[in-house]
Amino acid sequence: MARRGGKAAAKRDEDALYDVILFVRPLHRYLLKAVEEQLDGTGVTVGMRAVLDRLFAHGPQTVPQLSRGMELGRQFVLRLVNTGREAGLLDPLPNPAHRRSSLFTLTSQGRAVIEGIRAREAVKLREVAAELDREDIDACVRVLSLMADRFRPSTGPMDYGGDP
Repeated sequence: MARRGGKAAAKRDEDALYDVILFVRPLHRYLLKAVEEQLDGTGVTVGMRAVLDRLFAHGPQTVPQLSRGMELGRQFVLRLVNTGREAGLLDPLPNPAHRRSSLFTLTSQGRAVIEGIRAREAVKLREVAAELDREDIDACVRVLSLMADRFRPSTGPMDYGGDP
């Protein structure tokens, strides 16, 4: 739903979207810190939490599927999966579609860990949601979704490297 109104209105809209970016940058850092705090004592990293959550939400997946879904490089995701396997949180399954690319699934321990993490995170989410109307949340998701789509690099997934 595009707005019309000339150059002045377009400039106001541009400035408003830049304000969104100015809020998103610190929000990203705040969310990362909040997730790290919720992971304290679990032995799970932020990256591993993302893998566990993806498998919890979408079921067994291959490393390439996880990589695409998380928009991260395959090698980085492979390191996270290997770390999860070593920790007893993930198990490989045979992949009927491809013999050399195993599916990975949560172990019972992995499922318990991510359920516990999500339950702790839900407390803060409910707190914030209580201060908002559903329409505002839906509008925010629409705006951020469109911005993510338009700013997504065409060069492929990001690879953050570093420690899983």
